Amino acid sequence: MRRTVRCCLLLLALACAAFAQPVSASKSQESNPVPQAAPTAPQQVMNKTCPVMEGEPVGDDPVVIEYEGKKINLCCKKCKQIFLQEPQRYIKGLPQFAVPADVARATAAVLPLAVIPTAQTESTPFLDWLGRFHVVVVHFPIALILFAGAWECMLLLRGRPPCAPGVRAVLAGGVAAAAVAIGLGLLYEETMDFVGERHAVLELHELYAWSGAGCAALALLLSCWAPRVTAVSWAYRVILTASAVCIGLAGHAGGRLTQGLGFFSRG
Repeated sequence: MRRTVRCCLLLLALACAAFAQPVSASKSQESNPVPQAAPTAPQQVMNKTCPVMEGEPVGDDPVVIEYEGKKINLCCKKCKQIFLQEPQRYIKGLPQFAVPADVARATAAVLPLAVIPTAQTESTPFLDWLGRFHVVVVHFPIALILFAGAWECMLLLRGRPPCAPGVRAVLAGGVAAAAVAIGLGLLYEETMDFVGERHAVLELHELYAWSGAGCAALALLLSCWAPRVTAVSWAYRVILTASAVCIGLAGHAGGRLTQGLGFFSRG
């Protein structure tokens, strides 16, 4: 009988000890909680291309500005000035200001279909695509008209008569290429958005291009009488030289538009 009682008491003690162990462990965990890492704020997504220069990389040392509490990378200080003039125009394509997909879906679900803004455009995709060839075709009139002007200068220095057959053929090709390049340039301009200083450079680019092409066409017309009339020959040479100068300036302005306003002054 005594053995039975002892065995029951021993089993009861073991059960109490087993029950008390997890309770004490839980109390120790409550008294000494495990420190949790503080939530880290999500890192801001930074743009890798300049919003003003439309795709130009900002490089390893960009010009950083802050707008509406978000940092924006720019490629140069001139782009900073242009950006600050019309910031709303340039933040549309930046990842810092992109609307999250869940927010966009929630907004679309709440707003009526009639008030959801839709992009309205009058451009034709084929014409937009065709205008992009301007940056390729524009090299032909620059090369041909400059070559014709250099050839004519060589004939003048050697004392030979103006407007050799080869010069006239090269000049005719330059005039035709200039007409095509100007047409493609007008199409390409419709797809671009130039403001501030870039718009001023664009106007100079167009002025030089039209002046150079017009002078080249006039020089080609005068080349028909230049070999026979001395006064016409001198007018032909002066106008051809003016055409070459204008075409060279147009190419310089175009290079600033495509490569950046400060491209020639960067170290």
